[in-house]
Amino acid sequence: MEEKKTMDTYIVESKEAMERMLQRADEAAGELVELYLGQEHRRIKIVASGSSFHGALCARYYMSDILNTEVEVATPFSFVHYDGTGDFFHFVISQSGRSTNAIEALDELRQRGQAAIGVTGDVESIYKEHCDRILDYGVGEETVGYVTKGVVILTLYLDLFALSAARRMGRITEEVYEKEIAKLWGITDRYEQVYNQSQAFIDEHFSLLTSMHQAYVLGNHTAYGIAAEAALKIGETVCIPAGACESEEFLHGPNLQLTPTYSVFIIDAHDETSGRSGQIYDAVSSVCERCFYIGLGKPEADKKKLMIDQDVDHNLLPFVYLQFFQLLSYRVTDSLHRWEKHPVFKNFRERIRYKAKEE
Repeated sequence: MEEKKTMDTYIVESKEAMERMLQRADEAAGELVELYLGQEHRRIKIVASGSSFHGALCARYYMSDILNTEVEVATPFSFVHYDGTGDFFHFVISQSGRSTNAIEALDELRQRGQAAIGVTGDVESIYKEHCDRILDYGVGEETVGYVTKGVVILTLYLDLFALSAARRMGRITEEVYEKEIAKLWGITDRYEQVYNQSQAFIDEHFSLLTSMHQAYVLGNHTAYGIAAEAALKIGETVCIPAGACESEEFLHGPNLQLTPTYSVFIIDAHDETSGRSGQIYDAVSSVCERCFYIGLGKPEADKKKLMIDQDVDHNLLPFVYLQFFQLLSYRVTDSLHRWEKHPVFKNFRERIRYKAKEE
């Protein structure tokens, strides 16, 4: 009998999926590169929902820096109802290929006379009926609804798209391209190290982590994409209120609700903002027992700091930090048996068209 797949299954599989993609790095996003180079617009707008939106946020600044161009990320609802077309290269992402909002965005592009380019993990889904071009981003199967591998592989796909397109356009040299690929290989080679450290950290603080009532996750720039995905995962699995904030914006209102029952996760962006993040950690820790710091560097005496002994560029941090929050969400939810939603939640599903379109 085949073993049941869990979030943990796909967290572990992320390493192998990254390796497969890096082995064919220049071809991994080749179709998207060809489409991008074949049109006149250089600015990019990525349209996506949920974890795909956060994966795009995680890749956004890397893409922008490598391509030396503007990259925007929009939700399908905002794109359909509030966005003008603009001189952008658009594509719409849905891992499942069944997102109702993503399908609406594809239909909207067609109505505007633009190519409806869909990026998905399932090219045989209903998505293909709404795309002029449908592209597989290489995630493979992920049957658990609270996606993990999909976010990591989407971020890598978008980063590789930027690298390949920039090399083809002469925006980066061959040497820069090879150095960036080497960095990604280095992170992938140490993926298991982060997994093991994350597991040990969760074990050490298990009582505090399984008694969370409400949570904030703080992160800056690329790390904000990590924070947004972390808050979503905690909220949808552990079923507690969870929000993401830029670290300084947290001090402009959200901090005023702090009590000793709150949980706050502070992501070190590994850049010039690190010192300030440390100050915020110290301040929040004076109120909240459940205050945790996730950073890079040697282990510290403070056991509530998860310090990962790697040196990783700021824009590549999603490949290091994401799996801690994925494991946290999985283990807390599984330990507390919170996979089933409140019985009255069925009323919500019965009253509104919800998330995914049936085949």
